[in-house]
Parts: sequence; C-alpha cells; structure tokens
Amino acid sequence: MTVLGGGGTTTIGDTSLTDIASISNGLCRFNPTSPKGKWIFLLQTVLLSFTPITILVIQNGIMFKDMIIKKDTVLQKSKLVCTVAPIMASWHSDLMALFPGR
Repeated sequence: MTVLGGGGTTTIGDTSLTDIASISNGLCRFNPTSPKGKWIFLLQTVLLSFTPITILVIQNGIMFKDMIIKKDTVLQKSKLVCTVAPIMASWHSDLMALFPGR
C-alpha cells in the first residue's frame, strides 16, 4: 500500500484510486472528481434528461400543426356547403314547381 500526499495517487495492491474512481461511458473514460469529469457528467445528465422532453415537444408541435391544417380544411368545406346549400334548395323548389307530380 502506497500513500502519497499533496495530490498524489493512492495505490492498494495493483489498483490505484484514480482507476477505481474513473467511469467509462462506452465512448470515453473520465474521473468524476476532476473538473473535466464533473463537466462531462453534468453534460451527460442534462442531455439525457432533456432529450425525451425535447422530442415530445417537437412531436406535439408537428401533430398540432397537422390538426390545425385539418381544421382549416373542414372549415373551408363547411363554408362551401353553407354557400351552396341555399342554391341547391332553390333549384330543388324550382324543379318541384316544374314537375309537380314527382
């Protein structure tokens, strides 16, 4: 067992404490107690926390846009029906006047 003071490493057998404290995330290996390691951990935590929320917000925005487009289409068709309905009704009454037996 070796102990060095003043920022040195402590070794127990063949393993040093810096090896025990280092974390591997699959892409890189870092020490969570170092400033760079703390920054990487914070970045991972924030990125992994807000990614699903961001994806859901984008998905809901796209769905909302599609619903607005469908609503506008339905309103245009409704306006067209309301415009044409009185004309059709007058044609129907004119036809009934021309052919009273039907």
